[in-house]
Amino acid sequence: MGLIVSIVQESSLDANIVLDDGTALVALATPPHMLSAATVGTTVDCVASKVSDKLRVETLIVVQDVHATTLRWFELTYRKKSEMSMKFGYPAQEIDSTCVFELIQSEAGDSGVSLEDLASVLDLEPEHLKDMILELQLSGQVYQNRQGAYMPL
Repeated sequence: MGLIVSIVQESSLDANIVLDDGTALVALATPPHMLSAATVGTTVDCVASKVSDKLRVETLIVVQDVHATTLRWFELTYRKKSEMSMKFGYPAQEIDSTCVFELIQSEAGDSGVSLEDLASVLDLEPEHLKDMILELQLSGQVYQNRQGAYMPL
């Protein structure tokens, strides 16, 4: 998943796009018909394969959910340094109450964020997460609504 930062039409059969995924820029050869709904500044998710010396897009999907990028960054910065995060050099971030607040603030919308959703996205035990949320509640940053979801103040 990344943000399209440039599109260069090479021929009627090929275009090159450059994606910024938050860690690096990557150039991808793309059939022009896949770019009908994508422009510079659009967030896309894609599947690519290596063909000769280029990465060639097989599937390109325009991301409609404005929260997808935030959730993808949390996935990439997963607190446990997995084999994949070490291999590709993704930064690992220790999850603390500040990270929990930022996620609640960005994802709450009108209905809030449930403890189960927070635990799933952050891959934390709900009991450990409750301690961080209690800290946020005591500092006046979040509250729990009648449905049991957490909302920023």
